[in-house]
Amino acid sequence: MPHAGEDAGPESIRGAINALKAERIMHGVRAVDDPTLLSELAARGIPLAVCPTSNVLLGVAPSLEEHPLRRLWEAGIIVSINTDDPGFFDCNLTGEYTIAGRLLDLDRDGYGRLALNSVESSFAPESLKQELRSAIADWVRRAQ
Repeated sequence: MPHAGEDAGPESIRGAINALKAERIMHGVRAVDDPTLLSELAARGIPLAVCPTSNVLLGVAPSLEEHPLRRLWEAGIIVSINTDDPGFFDCNLTGEYTIAGRLLDLDRDGYGRLALNSVESSFAPESLKQELRSAIADWVRRAQ
């Protein structure tokens, strides 16, 4: 999965899609700088693997409160939450989901949707994806 749209701007995302035929992008948060690209990513269903903590620590977003995650989510982008390099950035997936939940004001259904985005955008075998879909649906239902 190519890294694009973090340090470099939206043009690096376009380059990854056009030159590498990328089916998903690691980071991609700078897509918010180009409304046409945002629309294209949403229409083509190209997921972005977003890492809020590393984006802030690397200066891509000035703070968590100003992180572009909400803009990506509201634009209809398939977003998954990731850690980037947890040892280096002193983060973990639970913490990143907590941050995402706060930034997106998620309820249990929203967390389920976010988790499903990770499953659907993965290259896992279909049998594993189905198992994970069922587990997520069960987790969401338990709260109802």
